[in-house]
Amino acid sequence: MSLLHIVIGGVENGDKEQIDKADRKRIVPWIVPKEATPGDTVLIYLHGFGLYASAIVSSLPEKEKTKNTRYRAELKRVKRIAPAVPLEVIKAHVAHLDWAKYPRNYTTCRDEIADAVEGLA
Repeated sequence: MSLLHIVIGGVENGDKEQIDKADRKRIVPWIVPKEATPGDTVLIYLHGFGLYASAIVSSLPEKEKTKNTRYRAELKRVKRIAPAVPLEVIKAHVAHLDWAKYPRNYTTCRDEIADAVEGLA
């Protein structure tokens, strides 16, 4: 069973630029929940923009060497969501998504919440 994960990206750290330059064939490393598995869908949220891109997890997460609490996996088929879906739209259409109240970390969506979020992207 594949899951939907919303992960965070930055602008000043180069994440946005990496997404903008990615084509659907390139593999992109990203911080993901440790429970992510290949085939899971990822939506990348950029502060100030909203849900900015979608991708597919293509490797098992591995612990980062510098921060033991973070896991990184490779993403494939990175695709921009145009236009990006602002946080206000997410809050209005997916009321049960607690992550939208304070989007500072990743979250894993299940069942009807995942369907509602994917419907926005």
